[in-house]
Amino acid sequence: MKRLMLTGTVVSGLLGLFMAYRVASGWLLARPERQVTIAVAEPHERLSSSAENVRIAREHLPHVPWAIDSQYQIRSDHTYLYANEWMPEGNRGEIRFRPLAMVMVNERKGKTQITTLVAESALLKFASQFDVRSPNPGRIIAGALEGEVSVAGPEGLMIKGRNFYLSESAARMYSDHPVSFALGPHRGTAGQLQAELIPAEYTMHSDRPAIIGLKSVRLRRNVKMEVVLKNKQEPLPLHIKTAGSFEYLVEDEVAIFEAERAQKDDVLVYREPVAGQTDWLRCERLTLGFVPRKPEDVSQVPAPPTAKPEEAEFRRIRTDLRFASLKAEGRLVRTVSTQQNFKGEMTSLVYNAVDRILVMSDPKGVQLWHGENRLQSPGVQIAIGEADTIGDILCAGPGVLETRDPATQLIQYAAGWKTHLRKFADPETRLDVIELNNQASFRQPGQKTALGADQIRVWVTPLSLAPGRPAPSVASQQSGNLQPDALNIQPRRLLAEKNVAMLSPQLEAEAETLLVDFEGDFNRQPGEKKPESQKSAGNSSEGMLPASGTPSSGANSKPFRMKAGHLKVLMKPDLKTGEPMVSDVWTEKDFQLSQARIDNKPPLDLRGQKLHLKNEGEARQVVHVYGSPAEIRDSGMLIRGPAVHLDRTENLAWVDGAGNIQLPIEKDTSGQLMAQPEILDISWQEKMIFDGRKASFDGNIFASFASHTPEAINNHRMNCQQMEVELTQRILFAQQQGQQPKTDLAVILCKDGVRLESYERKQGLLTQIRRANVWQLRLEPATGAASAIGKGKLQIWRREPESTIQQASASSARANRPLTADQSPWDYTSVDFNGKMIGNIESRGTTFHDRVQVVHGPVDTSVATIHPDQLTKNAGSMRCDSLELIQRQPLESAANSGQKPWMELFANGNTILEGNGFHARADQVSYDQSKGLFILKAIGNREATIWREGPGGGVPQTAKRIEFNPTTGKLDVNQATSAGGSG
Repeated sequence: MKRLMLTGTVVSGLLGLFMAYRVASGWLLARPERQVTIAVAEPHERLSSSAENVRIAREHLPHVPWAIDSQYQIRSDHTYLYANEWMPEGNRGEIRFRPLAMVMVNERKGKTQITTLVAESALLKFASQFDVRSPNPGRIIAGALEGEVSVAGPEGLMIKGRNFYLSESAARMYSDHPVSFALGPHRGTAGQLQAELIPAEYTMHSDRPAIIGLKSVRLRRNVKMEVVLKNKQEPLPLHIKTAGSFEYLVEDEVAIFEAERAQKDDVLVYREPVAGQTDWLRCERLTLGFVPRKPEDVSQVPAPPTAKPEEAEFRRIRTDLRFASLKAEGRLVRTVSTQQNFKGEMTSLVYNAVDRILVMSDPKGVQLWHGENRLQSPGVQIAIGEADTIGDILCAGPGVLETRDPATQLIQYAAGWKTHLRKFADPETRLDVIELNNQASFRQPGQKTALGADQIRVWVTPLSLAPGRPAPSVASQQSGNLQPDALNIQPRRLLAEKNVAMLSPQLEAEAETLLVDFEGDFNRQPGEKKPESQKSAGNSSEGMLPASGTPSSGANSKPFRMKAGHLKVLMKPDLKTGEPMVSDVWTEKDFQLSQARIDNKPPLDLRGQKLHLKNEGEARQVVHVYGSPAEIRDSGMLIRGPAVHLDRTENLAWVDGAGNIQLPIEKDTSGQLMAQPEILDISWQEKMIFDGRKASFDGNIFASFASHTPEAINNHRMNCQQMEVELTQRILFAQQQGQQPKTDLAVILCKDGVRLESYERKQGLLTQIRRANVWQLRLEPATGAASAIGKGKLQIWRREPESTIQQASASSARANRPLTADQSPWDYTSVDFNGKMIGNIESRGTTFHDRVQVVHGPVDTSVATIHPDQLTKNAGSMRCDSLELIQRQPLESAANSGQKPWMELFANGNTILEGNGFHARADQVSYDQSKGLFILKAIGNREATIWREGPGGGVPQTAKRIEFNPTTGKLDVNQATSAGGSG
């Protein structure tokens, strides 16, 4: 379209055609350069011809053979007139010359220019009565060139027509017959010619008509003009035609083509730059404006009408003009370029060639099509650069810009705005800026992507298209086969401000601002094809909102949703396809990024003050989240800290500084499936690293979780300086939704000052408390295994719900069931050890090594303890080399429905037992809480010994085996080695 409009500059070539009117009217209207006296003869009396007249006729009128032998040959300085007869006609003082031929010789810039005029007859009327005896009949006040008239002049000047008339009183020269004209390769025709003249406002010289200039030239009825341009040194005709009229206003230097009133777009300008391809413009009125080629040159400017007669010169059409403006108007102005694949519709098109500005307007909206692109806006203004680059563009008013798929005609891209679209140069970046203002939007319906904001700006490489070269076709743009001189626009930056909203199958985002930087060339290499996997009818993956290379959870996943204050994106071309790919994403101010799960699990959710996402395509992303705190939630998992990092490529997550992680687990620490998944909550002060299966923590770590079973609710707390947690299955951060394996706790390893607390509740009542302090603790919930390294201490407070106590009391009559005697709310057990602890939570058995001391007895509260040197009633203590502690559960049978859990102890090596009223020593000691029975054993030739207080007390009892019940006082000795016997 730009080049079609620029061809208006060559319309100035039409001015050359007006030289014909200047020459024709000049012979009738111009004053001779000097007075000429001629011999006068009677009509039909032959005047002798001079040799010079004959030579001029022979050289310049070869097509007029009668001129050489004409009866009348008259020379007036540089003008030669030939006629065979002259005679008065009528009684109005008119003289007829028949036939008439004239030759005018003009010296201009050292060159001789010849112009000839031939007419069948010429009828002239003089100001005074014509008298054959008077050599000066006065000025010509009317005249006519009748019959066939032809004019030929320099640079291929040619005029042909019939019956040209001049009237001084009407100040008009006209012909009502078809006229044709040419200048060089340019030519034209019309059905009628009329020239309006400028009458003199003072008395003219006696031999000159009272006309001082040409006011306008008007062609009517089927006006056709052909101006030959040059296209790469080859001739290229430009045609202009109308059934209406053409008018040239000399003083205003304006040419006007106007349609017949009955036809709305009769004015047609067209050309055929390539065979079979036409560029054309249709309108009702076409106005061309001209200005002096050199404004400082005033030598050709005619004197004003008020000049003195001797100074006045005839005001002719200037020939030193250049094209200045074009204006096409009408109810429908249409322009089409088949070569450029362009079409436009509007009511007004104005091109200012001086300022190089093109303005199109239409109250209902200018419509422009370029290939499969459509632009609509009430006003479009384009500035053309000196090197034919496209300068500033302004689309005023609400508008849209669309691109359709050539095969399906479905919309691929669409842009909209309410106030304006503007393109201008940015002097700082030397890029072009495209600005959409007020309810600005970009859409890719095929990709279901959109971007909206109050204002959107896009920085692109400067738009340039050399004239005479075709714009790239849609196919060449899609294939990437762009020639170096073709249209090639590269995006470099996008800025969306206020109420920013993005929509795509992968991402739905809201932000205050969005800044996108484009790095690299996004066009594919010539000949490179788009991968088959990315092809789809009517669907392109390229654009401002790319579908490829965006972090995603798969085709069946739900989109990410983001809210951010400021969002920044870096786009780079995909190394394989050349298509835009998200390389980096940054956010400033508070943000939230979430994604719902198709498996109805808790959604992915990221929150914080800042986000940096590094993307390398497919599932290769690194995410950095910063905040106070920053959070990442996924499938019920939560990672929280000041700086949370996630590397999907390395399947690694880490936190710098203090933080917190929450992991959903389905089994308790004993490996039992819980009624519902519970949360393992771990916090730390220094750092955390998680590879999807193993997590390590450093710095004052606190961990807690709850477990629910049909019988009880357990709450666990743990504190240490180092911790490692291992899962049964690796969590893959790049895994598709719904494909993550079920995972649970495999190992918990705590080091350095480990403290463990566990609380059990049954029927809403706190029934058990466990506290442990060790240097290292290892739990394997999947198998129930547990181990620790001391020095360490284990404390257990335990009681049964009221209903269980009542059941136990009802069955207390049973033998060897001392539970009813001196019933206390809590049983307290404390175990100190200096070596290892090995056990199994599922089997409820634990073994302690190296200088073990256990204290057991009833207490009144859950915070009360028993010191081994200050034993309370019914309490006891034991020291040994190793100890096995087993917690027993009653069998699930009716006979045992009232029985409560009990504890069994097995001590080995240097065992010392102390209680109220007794103490003992043995190699091995076992204790069954359900029976209240101690069994002491000796190994080899050693002996087990017991001391008791009371009657006969103070005398030790020694034996290989001793059974003793402190509650009943019963003592059984086997293989006794000293006195005492049984009590």
